[in-house]
This record gives sequence, structure tokens and C-alpha cells, in this order.
Amino acid sequence: MICIKNNLTPFKGYKAINLFGIVFTREDLTDKEKNHERIHSLQIVESAILGFYLFSSIVLIFNFDLLI
Repeated sequence: MICIKNNLTPFKGYKAINLFGIVFTREDLTDKEKNHERIHSLQIVESAILGFYLFSSIVLIFNFDLLI
């Protein structure tokens, strides 16, 4: 997980935002907050893997020919 500290993102009123595994923060994060953002990063990866298998299953079940 990559943490980038700046004043532009996230918008005011938010402490951190996780965009595709990169955490943008206005101030230092506590260990609890880092763990929270790490969980979001893992959820992003898990969703990508699940999406790939779901898409592949649909293609196989309905015999879509995507290579033409």
C-alpha cells in the first residue's frame, strides 16, 4: 500500500481516500486507519479477481466468441 500525503486529495472533510491501492491522505494515519485502508486495498484486488472469473464463466456458459 502506497501512502501519499498532500493537501489536494482527499477533499476537505475527509482524512484519506484509497484509489486503486494508493492512499491519499491529508495527515498521518494511525495504525487502525492504515489497517482500514489496507482492507480496502485487498477488497479492490479481490473484486478484480472475482470479476475476471465471473466474466470468464459467462463467456464459457453462453459460448460468446469474443476473439472475432
